[in-house]
Amino acid sequence: MQKKLTVKVPERFEDNFGDAINKFLKILPDLNEDLDEIIVDFGQNKFIVPHYIGPLCCLLKHKKNQGTKISILNESTYLQAIHFQSDFLDLSNLEKHQSISFEYYEGKTYLPIIHFPSSILKQQAEFRENVLTAVNSILKKQLNLPINLLSGIYYMLDELTQNIVDHSAISFGTVFLQFYPEKKHLDLSICDMGKGLLQSYLDSGKHNPKSNAEAINFAVYGKSTKNIPESRGFGLNTTRNMLTKGLKGQFFMMTGNGFFIQSFEKEEIISINETFEFKGCMLNLRIPLYKNDDFTINSYTDL
Repeated sequence: MQKKLTVKVPERFEDNFGDAINKFLKILPDLNEDLDEIIVDFGQNKFIVPHYIGPLCCLLKHKKNQGTKISILNESTYLQAIHFQSDFLDLSNLEKHQSISFEYYEGKTYLPIIHFPSSILKQQAEFRENVLTAVNSILKKQLNLPINLLSGIYYMLDELTQNIVDHSAISFGTVFLQFYPEKKHLDLSICDMGKGLLQSYLDSGKHNPKSNAEAINFAVYGKSTKNIPESRGFGLNTTRNMLTKGLKGQFFMMTGNGFFIQSFEKEEIISINETFEFKGCMLNLRIPLYKNDDFTINSYTDL
């Protein structure tokens, strides 16, 4: 007998940073089961956000690659525009996409969901760089921000996608973002369904965390799996401080059954029941876009 799951996407999401994340976590135990078919029903939904749809799309693509049938019901024109189900912007397949253009999105407040290749092979690395260059070009036209804020966004996008390449051991990563002009912030989701931080540390042989929470602690406070000086502000450590301290934004990272959340006011690492685990790594960022003359990425990268 085939095992099916129907996910009914909520009608809407609250403005607060944690609401979409909490609603996604609630469906993880069911999505983590071995399933023959997943049906995603948008019939009740009136408003969708990156911090729910980004990780959901990443997980669904992973399930699809494993042979699970994915069916979408009541897909809106917005979902079609962001290519929620379409393989058109599955850029992990290089042969389908020799040239990349996002010109359609220049006048929009969002970019499509992008599945990018995460191999270290030269051709895929060059292609991934072209994808990021195209994305950065569109963001510049969309947001009309001063260069210091754009530089911060570019840095975070590049660093977090590179982490997937360095540590995930999987063929693709997923990125999705939406700009909210009236609220003056950008929501960004970057995910992979790879081996996660804990296994990455264990495989490196450099550190030996005993849990997902301890692996998160190593990552966000600067213990690298690479042979680089650990006092330097690389990777997640730099990104989270740049976002929360420099831009007064919010940062969420989940790997396995552990997650880390940080705002300007506080930061916390939490372990939850293993049935709620996210098998790879999920990063959700809220980036304020107010004028901020004092912000410079050099304050965080030149340590």
